[in-house]
Parts: sequence; C-alpha cells; structure tokens
Amino acid sequence: MHTNIFTKEKFLKLVFFTGVGYAMVTVSLIVCIYYNVIMSYTVYYTIASFSSVVPWSECNPDWADLNTCYIRNSSATDNSTNAVTNSTRETASLQYWE
Repeated sequence: MHTNIFTKEKFLKLVFFTGVGYAMVTVSLIVCIYYNVIMSYTVYYTIASFSSVVPWSECNPDWADLNTCYIRNSSATDNSTNAVTNSTRETASLQYWE
C-alpha cells in the first residue's frame, strides 16, 4: 500500500536540504583550488631546486634586505660591510622564504 506520507514535494520544501548540493559543490571547488595552489608551489620549488645556484642561496636585492642579509658559511670578508649585530642578521634563505 502506498501512503504518500513523505513525497518529493515535501522533501524539496525542507529548507535545510535545498542548499546542500550547492554547498557541496562550493566546498569541493574551494578544496580543489587550494590543493592545486599547494601542488603548483611544490612543482615550482622542486624545479627551482635543480638549478646550479638556488635562488635562496644568495642575497638578491629584489627580495632581501642587504643590511641584514648574510650568506651562511661565507668568509668574514664578504660580510664585513654589515655593521649590524649578529642578533639582527638573517640568512639569505630565511629572508627568501619570508
């Protein structure tokens, strides 16, 4: 016996369920964009790390503060122009990633 207690029309009238499909698609879109951004950063920096001189091994004036930037394991004569104390100096790689 068919009773029509819960019909399709009554189901569609429920406010809670009308936007669930749209919300699922929106959340999936946001997660896909986030995932693709993370993967593109991974691919970019993986390819950049195969070059003979990695960009974060030198103090480049485009992204580094040359007054506080220093190259790790370099001789003291290279960094003698910096009149900054050791506590305020930052490595080239640290400044590159910030």
